[in-house]
Parts: sequence; C-alpha cells; structure tokens
Amino acid sequence: MSVKYGLDAKIYYDAAGVADDVWTELTRAREVTLGSEIAEVDLTTRANGGWEAAGGKLRKGSVELQIPWDPADAGFETFEDAYFGDTVLGIACMDGDIDGTTPAKGLKADMHVLKFERAEPLDGVQMASVTVKPTYSATPPYWWTTLVRALPAQAETVVSDYIDLGPATPAGTVKINAPALTTTELPDGQTIKYTLQTDDNAAFSSPTDLAADAITQTGAGGAGAAAVVYSVAMPGTAQRYLRISVVKSGAGTAATKNGRLSLLQ
Repeated sequence: MSVKYGLDAKIYYDAAGVADDVWTELTRAREVTLGSEIAEVDLTTRANGGWEAAGGKLRKGSVELQIPWDPADAGFETFEDAYFGDTVLGIACMDGDIDGTTPAKGLKADMHVLKFERAEPLDGVQMASVTVKPTYSATPPYWWTTLVRALPAQAETVVSDYIDLGPATPAGTVKINAPALTTTELPDGQTIKYTLQTDDNAAFSSPTDLAADAITQTGAGGAGAAAVVYSVAMPGTAQRYLRISVVKSGAGTAATKNGRLSLLQ
C-alpha cells in the first residue's frame, strides 16, 4: 500500500475542450480541491422506523484552485479568458501524470469557470481563486483512469502496467489510443498490433485476451500509419486487472511514441 501526495497531483486544461484531447498542465496551480458528491434525494417513508432515508443518482463535480495573479502566465490567461469570454475549458483533475506508465485517475470534463476572485493579502502575493464545474457538452464528464506504454523499439512485444478494476468489475468504457506513426517509426509493410488483456492477478501469470488485435496499424505509402482509437463497453468476462500488449514487426523503432489504455466511468 502507498499514499499519494498533493504535490504529485496534476491539473490539466485544454482551451478547445475535452474532445480535442491535447492537454497542458497548469503547473502553477496550488491548493487544488476536486469535489465530487451525489445529489441527495429524500426517500423517507413511514415504514422507515423513524429514520430518514436518502438516495441519489446525479453526481456533482467541481474543481477549486488557486493560481498566482500573473497576467503574463499562459495558464492564468487561459482561465481568465474563459471566465470573461464565457467559454468552456476541458479540465482533467488527476492524482498523477496522465502520461505516466502507472495509472492516474480523476475527473475529466468540459467545465465552465464560475468563479474568478482575487485575494490581496498584505503579507503575500495576489492570488486568483477559481472554481470550475462540468457544463453542457457533447462529451459528458467521466472518471478517467489512464496510463501509457512506450511502443516497441524493434520487432518485439511489450506490455503496459495494469489498471486495477477492484473486486467487483465496474461498468464503463475501455479505450485504447494508438498514436500516429511516421514511416521511420513504421515503415511500409510493418505492423503494430494492440491486444487488450485481463487476469485475476497483477502478475498476469495467465492472461486472457479480451480483444485480440483490437488495433492493427500497418505502414503504407511511405506515410507510416494514422492514429487509431479502439473503444468498447467493459466486457462481462473482464477480470480484476487490465493491460495492453503491443506487438511490432520489423526493425523500425517506435519507442518515442506511447500507446494509451484508459477506463472511463
């Protein structure tokens, strides 16, 4: 077991929204709080023995953060422009690096900047206090668990770290992102194949293929291969742990690019 420190958490933004999926870390953020709760519904009846009964379905999310008041900083300017321009920001509030080889998780959503206050303490620097909340969007909010794996450097097989689904398999969507590759990385006729695997133990002593060759990229026309996304509802046969296996043919190296495995809930 291990704990995660606040300093290791990351918050990312995309001025073009979640669907754009090109993230910039807001490195100057401090005192970030990710709020998540279920809107309470009163289910009390006379048959409840004198106790209130509560339930709920709708989740509510928010992110509160502080940013040093620095109008020359690109991150500050992005949030300021979104507030005064009444525009939406893609936000990913994560407990770790989204481009890390071990899983990071958090809320990912198109959000509206609802508060942009300035504190002016006599004994400190001016700070912007910002609140963002999920808003109306073609891409709904989701709880995102994600990791990456460097692609093979030659004709070989590599595997990612695992995503732990817990003792009960959750509902959700599993996604694999295969990046675009140049002809140097994937010469004509060479292939890279991604397989989604599962096992009941973290060592993957007896992995089962949930989706064999879910993605196949083939170098062609002296142009490499385009990016590909594979997405599937959580298979009923999934066991506790998920990973991707990536197989490459040929001598071209693709090791500077990463494949991504994600769980969206």
